[in-house]
Amino acid sequence: MLRLFFLEGLSMSWRDELRPASFRGAPFHVEANNFASGRRGISYEFPKRDDTLDEDMGRRVRRRAVTGYVIGPDYQDQAEALERALETEGGGLLVLPLMGQQVMRCDGFNRSERKTNMGEAVFEMTFVAAGQATFSLYGADTQSLVNTAVNTARNAVRQAASDAARWIGLP
Repeated sequence: MLRLFFLEGLSMSWRDELRPASFRGAPFHVEANNFASGRRGISYEFPKRDDTLDEDMGRRVRRRAVTGYVIGPDYQDQAEALERALETEGGGLLVLPLMGQQVMRCDGFNRSERKTNMGEAVFEMTFVAAGQATFSLYGADTQSLVNTAVNTARNAVRQAASDAARWIGLP
């Protein structure tokens, strides 16, 4: 008994960890939650060789597929609030019952209602991790850089020719 007393204070049931689900503050219930990730890679195969070369290209984008629903006499208002949250640009706080809080972006969703389940709207939602670019998504405008360099060189040549003409006394 003494042992159970000490362990009781240390261990928590997964039920104690449950949180109400929401996205950007719009609440919903969760039926299913799937997570996908992994590593990106390229495998090179060579002729007349049995081994390959594998190149690790970093972690894959973390994705979540969530089946959720809103239910009750005001389910239409709840569904519209969830739709607005899902359609809002950029990342938002996704809270799932067992997964905690994550900043995710809604990649797409489907809303369905059935006459056999009146008062309920079911959402199939996909989310991707909302990261911030740590590098430029666009390259340098090389055409503008070349045009600027050409114009600078042309002006320098004209100025040098003008200075030389004045030095030798030409008009």
